[in-house]
Amino acid sequence: RMEPCARPYRTVAGADGRFRFVEVASYPEGHLYVLAATWAGIEQTSLPRLRQEITQPTEFPLYEITDDLGQVVANRGNLRVEFQQIGGVPVLQMLLELAYVNLGDHIVLDEPNTPQAHAFTLELPVGAFNIAPEQPPGGVQRFQPVENLRNLEISGVQDTQPLAPGYGQRLAVSFFVPYRDGAVIDMRLPFALDDLGVFVQAAQGLELEGDFLNFSETQTTSTGRRYDVYTQTTPLEPNAPLKFSLAGQPINQASAGAQALTSTESDTALVLVLGGGVALLVIMGLAIWFWLARRTERQLL
Repeated sequence: RMEPCARPYRTVAGADGRFRFVEVASYPEGHLYVLAATWAGIEQTSLPRLRQEITQPTEFPLYEITDDLGQVVANRGNLRVEFQQIGGVPVLQMLLELAYVNLGDHIVLDEPNTPQAHAFTLELPVGAFNIAPEQPPGGVQRFQPVENLRNLEISGVQDTQPLAPGYGQRLAVSFFVPYRDGAVIDMRLPFALDDLGVFVQAAQGLELEGDFLNFSETQTTSTGRRYDVYTQTTPLEPNAPLKFSLAGQPINQASAGAQALTSTESDTALVLVLGGGVALLVIMGLAIWFWLARRTERQLL
């Protein structure tokens, strides 16, 4: 059930690293059992276990911590671009979606056990404003906008949660960029990316140029919107410029005062297939939800 922990049980591992819980209540179907342990200074949790599994031995891997992002890779990225007039001011409205995973054997977390703890920081284009990252369920504000990166007037977004090995993650953030006859989009991702698709709304008059992007096709979505699709031709190394330019005199096709894009509204929303099927994604989501819920409870105490 998606509810706080019904009852916690505690035990201490023996010299061989094994632990045993006794007299654990057998809750009805629908409840899940999750192991949690403090190791390397942070609480780590296992995947949820079903009731019929609690009498079986299970491995619960614990990880050391690193701030090195060398083993974190982006599986896929989508960037949606549309021209808007907000209160008469021309802007580009963007939605960036990334699927990423930690392929290493350490949890990635910088500045652990501090209010500034985060896994990574992603730099957005100069002048980006109204930065609105989507948050996971559970009420925890996992993704946070940040300003003045590298002592410059650069904004970005941080993933403030630890990146455990093997867990596929997703970030979606919408933002606006000023546009007057043209704009240079220059971002920095802290990890490698080799599969980016840029979707520029067709028939708006925007022209895209970029050394690592080639026009692929024009797609029509189920809602009738048409997008010119540009695909990545060369891999991007960590912190390399994700840079391209947009030019032209766009035609505004949306009403003034448009709100920030969300992936649930986006025709180009990123579909994550990170292996193991839908059931595994659900279980992984439950484990992450449990960890976030526990963290929220501690913050409220």
